[in-house]
Amino acid sequence: MAWLGLAAIVGLVGCGLSALHDALRARKARSLRPGEVLPPSWWTGRRLAIAAVASVAVVAGAIAALVLIFGGGSTTPRLVTAPTTTSTTTALTSTTTGVSLPPARPPQQVRVDVLNGSGTARAATVKASALASTGYRIVNVGNAPVQQGSVVECVGGFASDAVVLARAVGPGTLVQGFPITAPPGSANADCVVVLGQ
Repeated sequence: MAWLGLAAIVGLVGCGLSALHDALRARKARSLRPGEVLPPSWWTGRRLAIAAVASVAVVAGAIAALVLIFGGGSTTPRLVTAPTTTSTTTALTSTTTGVSLPPARPPQQVRVDVLNGSGTARAATVKASALASTGYRIVNVGNAPVQQGSVVECVGGFASDAVVLARAVGPGTLVQGFPITAPPGSANADCVVVLGQ
C-alpha cells in the first residue's frame, strides 16, 4: 500500500512540474515578436514519464536499502512449539525457525518468576505450584498488568528451556526474549512466566 502512495506522490509532482513548464512556455510565447517561433521543448510527456519511473525506482531502492540495513524484522512475538519428546534434555528444533537448539536443562536448574497478568485471583500461585511439582525452582510469585495470552521470557542461553517451560505452562503460550526492563522480583530468575487471559 505504501508503494501505491509513493507512486501517487511522484505522479502528482510530475504533473505539477509539467503544468509549471507549460505555464512558463505560454508566458514565453506571449513575449515573442510576431513571426518568431518558440524553440521545441525538451520537456515532453515521454521524458516526464521516464523521470517519474526513475524517481519511483530510486525511492524504492532507498527504502529497500534502509530495510536491509536496519532490519525489517517483526517485533511481534511468535508461537514456538516444542516437538513431543520423552526427555527435556534432548536437543530441540524450533518449528518456526528451523534452528537447532541446545539441550534443555533439567527443570531443577531453571529459576522461574511467575506473574499473574490474567486478572484471575491466585492464578500465579496455582501455576507456580504446578510448575514446582514438575521440578522448576520458583523464585518469585507476583502480579503483572492484565494481558492477552501467556508468555515465557527467558534470559540469553535459555532458549530451549523457554520452549520446554512454555509447553509446561500450557497450549498457546508464546516464547519471547527477556524484557529490557526486568519485571519486579525477577532479578534471580532465569525465566519469567506471565500468565494472561
